[in-house]
Amino acid sequence: MAETAPPSLPSLHASHSGCWLRDRAGTRAVGKGEAIMAASDTPLLLLNAPLLASRLGYPDLSGLDLLELFAFVHPARFAVPTLPADPDKVHRRAREFPSRARGAVRP
Repeated sequence: MAETAPPSLPSLHASHSGCWLRDRAGTRAVGKGEAIMAASDTPLLLLNAPLLASRLGYPDLSGLDLLELFAFVHPARFAVPTLPADPDKVHRRAREFPSRARGAVRP
């Protein structure tokens, strides 16, 4: 499977096993300090910003939270946090999401 192009906005993920930053250069492991600096320098794509802030120990973390966007676009809709087994379907849905979100908030 071909590697997808990195997003135009950097994204950040932190778990119990480490932190990862994905930007135009690709994905790399970073320390908590570098992750906090990246978050304070530029807007980042995040998933569940409150959890990420607690894992980094940085309560003032702000960014573009995709989980919050989903809750705004689809209020009161349950979402299972798993991906389909077909990688092509995942990439297709990821490409379609911004246009679907724009269409959902139009008057």
